[in-house]
Amino acid sequence: MTPLNLTSLEKAIDSFQVIIDTIATNTHADLDEVLRDALIKRFKYCYELSKKMLLRHLKYLGEDDIDQLSLENAIRLRAKKGILLNSWDVWKDYRENHNHTAHTYDENIASSIA
Repeated sequence: MTPLNLTSLEKAIDSFQVIIDTIATNTHADLDEVLRDALIKRFKYCYELSKKMLLRHLKYLGEDDIDQLSLENAIRLRAKKGILLNSWDVWKDYRENHNHTAHTYDENIASSIA
């Protein structure tokens, strides 16, 4: 089995960092909404890719019960083994923010999450 290729995730994170840096240096109020929406979109992309990479990693390690393992338990186990920097308490916030922005669009929610 080939090692896990993280290139797409690295590119997504780099893209996410670009928008974070752009927002930090933005002086044009009219771009705020566009930049906020771009930030949320790139966050969601990074979150989804991270989940996929975690599952690929578990498959690479030969774990058989991946389909029965909840995301919460997978993250807790990987964090305990030092594979992930953050445990479920941080990932839970990521998931909640993702879900709040994925299923409905509310400008107040988008602003608070950004």
